[in-house]
Amino acid sequence: MTLGIDTSSLGISIAISDNNKILGNLSLNSKKPSGDKLIYLTDNLVKMCSLDISDIKGLILTTGPGSFTGLRISMAFSKALSLSMDIKVKGINTLFAMAWPLRFSDSFILPVIDAKKGEVYSSLYKAQQNSLLEIIKPDSYKAETLLSKLPNKNILVIGDGQNILKNIKSLNFTFIEQNYSFVDAKNLCFLWHNSQAYDLDPLKDVPKYFRLSQAETNK
Repeated sequence: MTLGIDTSSLGISIAISDNNKILGNLSLNSKKPSGDKLIYLTDNLVKMCSLDISDIKGLILTTGPGSFTGLRISMAFSKALSLSMDIKVKGINTLFAMAWPLRFSDSFILPVIDAKKGEVYSSLYKAQQNSLLEIIKPDSYKAETLLSKLPNKNILVIGDGQNILKNIKSLNFTFIEQNYSFVDAKNLCFLWHNSQAYDLDPLKDVPKYFRLSQAETNK
């Protein structure tokens, strides 16, 4: 049994799978995601699937980029489960997980997350043999810097940072606003065996923020 968790955006998405069969999933839109809400949703999902929390043997979560608070919540939650149970934890990049459902497209795939201050978290992918080939590494980019790296070919743009790019007409963008803007935890469960999913030690590893937080910047 695998539990998938995404708290990288303002909401929470969780799912449980058994050998790639989705048993159930729940999501919550929240401007202030919290550990309490994640615990509540997980408890309800486990009961909904007629399981016990001890049945969960694997946990996969997005490790960033994304909401600083949201990423810390899922990391703390995975730490608590790994300490209290015999459970294996894996992490995966948020941008890769966002792009994954479009892996059969002939276009380039550009996930963009609003990083504030005129920046976006982004990377560029191309479908390759039922997976995604990374063309531009995940990082925090000024819009102008990101645009200078993109090929002049059809690019599917997903994510809540696409508004920053909508006023730019120089590239062949196709904006997809629904269904692909955030990570669906069901896809995380399917990514458990993907080469991009890596073993995570919640006691040592930290979220991949890709830039300093506001508090760290002020300090």
